[in-house]
Amino acid sequence: MASNDIRMRVLLNVDGKKTVAEVSSSVKELQENLKKTKSESDKTREALNKYTNLTLLWGNLRNGIQNLTAAMQPFIDKANNAVVVQTKLKTVMEQRMGATAQDVAAINKLRLARPDTGVDVGALAMIGDA
Repeated sequence: MASNDIRMRVLLNVDGKKTVAEVSSSVKELQENLKKTKSESDKTREALNKYTNLTLLWGNLRNGIQNLTAAMQPFIDKANNAVVVQTKLKTVMEQRMGATAQDVAAINKLRLARPDTGVDVGALAMIGDA
């Protein structure tokens, strides 16, 4: 009849001294430990896969935001420029032409209502410089 124990001789080197130790274990105990090791290995692999997926997702999200920012930058620059020009127009109209807030609002209303007239805020600001 076959034995259910596994016997091994292990050569150990402890503090420079070589020792032979005999180790025995039951087949059932060895199988249980191998199953636990496989289970832990599977959990580690799943965690690494999730981490890899999250890393890729984060990289794609970051690249998408950078691309969107780059695509929107001309529009942002144009809006910022419009604010600067609008402020200059208001300043010129008030300081050099004696315009009131109502006058500035009327010009802005005209400009927004009739963009086809070609009235340019920059051109209006230069009128005050003349």
